[in-house]
Formats: sequence, structure tokens, C-alpha cells
Amino acid sequence: MSDNRFLGKVNPVEASKIINRETDGDPIFTVQDICETTHPLAQMLRYFLAIKRVTKNMLKRMHRKLAIETCMSTNKTSFDFSNMYRSISQHEATWQSTEKVLHVMGEELIDLVYVLRNNETGEISEIRRSDAIKAISEHPYPSNLLMERVDKINENNNL
Repeated sequence: MSDNRFLGKVNPVEASKIINRETDGDPIFTVQDICETTHPLAQMLRYFLAIKRVTKNMLKRMHRKLAIETCMSTNKTSFDFSNMYRSISQHEATWQSTEKVLHVMGEELIDLVYVLRNNETGEISEIRRSDAIKAISEHPYPSNLLMERVDKINENNNL
């Protein structure tokens, strides 16, 4: 650890960045950690955390800040962080854990793209979630389908 007495000659914001960088520890994931799993969503999440050089302490601070903003209890905050951290440490990731980490880090997933290659022709195509959302808004669900779904939910709640 470096000698912090010289940090007085640096502006306070830069000094705090230097001190925090020293005490934050190592990044949760490095680029090499990506190849430890073959699960595509886990690879993407690891890659995101690796390029952002996110450490456990950084993630914990961001989580705590969000917990305070949402009035989460102290016990629930600790439990929630432990669950989130355990879920990203697994070799598989879920949409829920991915969205949680992105939310904690102040990021928002605005689109998802599948890039597909036809095995016969070699043609490359893309399918975007935003296109699916647009199609749904242009052709809403039939009202009877929605009513059947609502009835089923009500039926389950009455059990």
C-alpha cells in the first residue's frame, strides 16, 4: 500500500479515488474468468464486470446505496447482497441475477439481440427484443387470452 501522506497535494476527489482504488481489492472477474463457464449469459455478465473492473467492495457500496434509496432494512440488505454475489459467482447466470447486477450498477438493459446464422445458406440475421415489443404493441394480445390469464391468477389466489 502506498504512503497516503502525499495525497494532501492532490485535490480531495482525486485523492479519494486513489485511496479507494487501493482498498477495493481485485476485480470480481477478469477476462480470463470468462472461459471458466460455457453459459452465454454468465459469460456476458462476467465480461461486463471484467471490463468495468468491478470489485466486491465496489459492488457492495453500489448495492448499499441502492438499498438506502429504496429503504431496504439492514438485515435484508446484507442478505440480498449475499444472494446476489453468490448468484454471479455461479457458472450459470439467470436473467434475474443479470438484471439485478445491472440495476445495482445503475445500468439498464434496453435491448437484446440474437445474431443467427443459417447453417445451410450461411446468411446472418438478427432478432431484437425491441422488435418483438413493437410487434406486440402493434398487435396486442387478444382480450380473451388476457381474461383467461387473469381468471387463472384469480383462481390460484383463491386457493
